[in-house]
Amino acid sequence: MSDGARGGMGTRALALVAGLALSLAAPAPAQQGQGLSDAARQAVSAAYLTDEEKAQARVFHGVWEEGDLDSVERLAFAALTVHAWGHPVFDDPATPAAYRAEALLRRGDAQAALDLLAGEESMRARRVRVEALLALGRHDEADAAVGPIAETLLRRGAQTAEELVEGVKALRVRARLRAAEAGDFELLMGLLAQARDELDRLYWPASLVEAQLLVEKDNRAQAVEAIEQTLRLNPSSAGAWALRAEMAVDGFNFDAMESAAKVLEAQAANLPGWDGDAPAQVDAALARARSWMRQNEPVEALERLAPALEAYPTQRDLLALATGATAMTYDEAATRAALERFDALSPGSAQAYLAAGAALAEARQYALSEPYLLEAIERAPNLPEAHIDLGLMYMQWGRDIPAHDALERAVALDPFHVRADNSLRLISELLTYERLEGAHFSVRFRPGVDRVMAEEMLPVLDRIHDTVAGELEHEPEVKTVIELMPNHEWFAVRITGMPALHTIAAATGSVIAMEAPKVGPDHSGVYDWARVVQHEYVHTVTLSRTKNRIPHWFTEAAAVHLEQAPRDYGTCRMLVGALVNGELFDMQAINIAFVRPEKPSDRGQAYAQGHWMYEFIVERWGAEAPLRLMDLYAEGVREEEAFRSVLGVARDEFFASFVSWAEAQARAWGMRPETTMDQIVLDETLADPDLRAGAAAAL
Repeated sequence: MSDGARGGMGTRALALVAGLALSLAAPAPAQQGQGLSDAARQAVSAAYLTDEEKAQARVFHGVWEEGDLDSVERLAFAALTVHAWGHPVFDDPATPAAYRAEALLRRGDAQAALDLLAGEESMRARRVRVEALLALGRHDEADAAVGPIAETLLRRGAQTAEELVEGVKALRVRARLRAAEAGDFELLMGLLAQARDELDRLYWPASLVEAQLLVEKDNRAQAVEAIEQTLRLNPSSAGAWALRAEMAVDGFNFDAMESAAKVLEAQAANLPGWDGDAPAQVDAALARARSWMRQNEPVEALERLAPALEAYPTQRDLLALATGATAMTYDEAATRAALERFDALSPGSAQAYLAAGAALAEARQYALSEPYLLEAIERAPNLPEAHIDLGLMYMQWGRDIPAHDALERAVALDPFHVRADNSLRLISELLTYERLEGAHFSVRFRPGVDRVMAEEMLPVLDRIHDTVAGELEHEPEVKTVIELMPNHEWFAVRITGMPALHTIAAATGSVIAMEAPKVGPDHSGVYDWARVVQHEYVHTVTLSRTKNRIPHWFTEAAAVHLEQAPRDYGTCRMLVGALVNGELFDMQAINIAFVRPEKPSDRGQAYAQGHWMYEFIVERWGAEAPLRLMDLYAEGVREEEAFRSVLGVARDEFFASFVSWAEAQARAWGMRPETTMDQIVLDETLADPDLRAGAAAAL
């Protein structure tokens, strides 16, 4: 739908919603109109518009009514808006060629899209041609095809917001193919601002592309603003809902992800004209699969991708993510086959290798992820994401020099990526730190006052090693590096790449970073550092013994267990309260509670409940049972199968048995008496004739 066909204009809404907590229900598009900005609402209902112009405007702003989608062009535009790539309208020769080609490309048929665009010279058609060439692995041709588009934008200037935004999308492709100049991001953002502020304040695709660029740069706060602005101008924008889902997954907010996925599915399915049921919605499938991968459940992820891949077997995003999930199963032959399938579609593409490397890096499979990330860089040396993922992976792995080199290249390619820039500044500082060497640990610290603490740590650390390594019957192959960070901000950047984190110490394998226990505005305060390090060193040892494949709750449970501190009264009350109220975490929820607590008490409960379950395993199956589970995890066996093998029960059965055991424990603590206060009151009432008569009368 061209700019001129869609009707009235208005002012840009100033109110931006800064969070992701808006209602994510999936009303029909016409009902979503209540979320429109005042200016957009005026644009779809202005009295001076004809009925045809109002219909055009409603479709453009994603609030179509019954009867608005009575033309092929409007129906196709709506299908593009909600990413209904398989809609029959795209098989209709009367549908504009650029729309049909876009759908073909998104389905995964890049060559058919390219063939259909022969002779088409609109800016949308030229941009789709560039993306199709990229998908086919014809990188030089794609780069060459961007040249005339850049010439048009930078010399003649765009005539409409649509033309300018389509041109920016093409320039994004060129930025991925070439070594980006420092001003490229600013240029693209400037062009989008021109489209929005000078050409058409209601042209929502400008805000959507802005949001995509900001997410790409890890600038989440501003990205949220751009996403919400897009939805204020078009509540049906699948691109904006997909970004919402992606950011929810990144934040372990799986409920918000699921809500967004349901919106994506409902919007596509509610379009008229489907021949039977609508096929799986691609963005929803990707979001659900990513959420399972974040929970280290690759088989579940592959199951979520299967229906979408059946509908679109050559869709590159689906195939790349499936490759990443397959890599997480540690099936090297299957991963190689998936990479070869992708290469057959897109020769020389880095996408699938990057997906495999990134998935393994997030799963802390550093050595396995390295060759995939290096291959991605070999194939696409100017792609910032590959260098960023490689550098961050090396930082978690404790390989300082390779991390610095990779991040230095990443920031040169993309100086606006927040996490990469933070991490480069940190690793550059870490390389100036001093070290003290002990038998099992190396303590790294900023020169100065922190040397005093570093010197005092070494003898205590050796005692910690003897305790933990002895209990777990395992010693890491390399020394563990303790990084004594000078303040909380640097500690947070060390762990996440961002200057905010809820904790004071964390282990990423052979590296334990901890904030120096100090008092002051930049510090979290003093704490029992020896107990904290003992907790974190348990992670180091269990990660080493399991090749970094241990479930999150289990390594935390072992760490609390080996703190060797008594359970206090407050913890007992919290556990019994959760037990009585039916609020114990199940085997999936407990992992999420560590990283995405819904209540202030959730994280504390997760640690305490995990410890309780660990004690249950030891009491019921013996002290060797946790170690046997760890050995199976090291072989790549997933938790369900490992439980069946070592404990002889499925996870659900284990949890039910644990709850029964926990009831007995609570009674042993004196916190679940056989006779409750209610029972005492009832017995007393029934024993007294007057009270009994009064109760009967009341009833």
